[in-house]
Amino acid sequence: GVVQALGAQLWVVAGECKPQEIANTLWAFATLGERPVAGVLGALEERLVLVAGECKAQDIANTLWAYATMGERPGAEVVRALEGRLRAVAGESSTQHIANTLWAFATLGERPGTRVVEALEGRLRVVAGDCSSQAIANTLWAYTTMGERPGSGVLRALEERLVVVAGECKPQEVVNILWAYATLGERPRSGVVDGLKERLQAVTGDMNAKDVHTLLWSFQTLSIDLATNVRAALQRRCDVVE
Repeated sequence: GVVQALGAQLWVVAGECKPQEIANTLWAFATLGERPVAGVLGALEERLVLVAGECKAQDIANTLWAYATMGERPGAEVVRALEGRLRAVAGESSTQHIANTLWAFATLGERPGTRVVEALEGRLRVVAGDCSSQAIANTLWAYTTMGERPGSGVLRALEERLVVVAGECKPQEVVNILWAYATLGERPRSGVVDGLKERLQAVTGDMNAKDVHTLLWSFQTLSIDLATNVRAALQRRCDVVE
């Protein structure tokens, strides 16, 4: 197909690619649900190791997101190179870059180095007020999946923003946020609980059985009471989709 033909040509020019071009190429393959033809990924990785020092925060986030979405593990040299650069550019990261980067590490079963996490957390505490509901959900999911607790002040900053954007949460985001709190053994502040409960009433009809079970487990684990009508709605949804 056209994608594979372009991939073959990419092998020829990989040695000339800039960081953004590599990131955009991998992002495109991942978004299309395609995998580069044999040899192309290796050629791009060789180039990426050489030019990692020129990467912007977005390039790193998009590259790691693409690997995770494709289900491909980057080579060890690539990870080291990107982590080294990430420490330097963390201060330029947007909340989406941070969320995507942490999500990618967690999805790949990798844990970024301590200094990388500290750099990202330092930035996150500053820009948490810009987080979307998706960024918060993905960030909390990533920490929990990696078996990590958010650093000092990070969870508080995310909670303050979550109170504001809870009404925008998609069903999976509500589930992932509450699952993360329950798994971490952290009870969210009352404003977060109230906001998510209210949102839950609007999105229950879009949940699958697994989501419902996860939610009920999370509420029980956190010792959070559900209004009778909300619990009944969840149970009805579970009965419909099982």
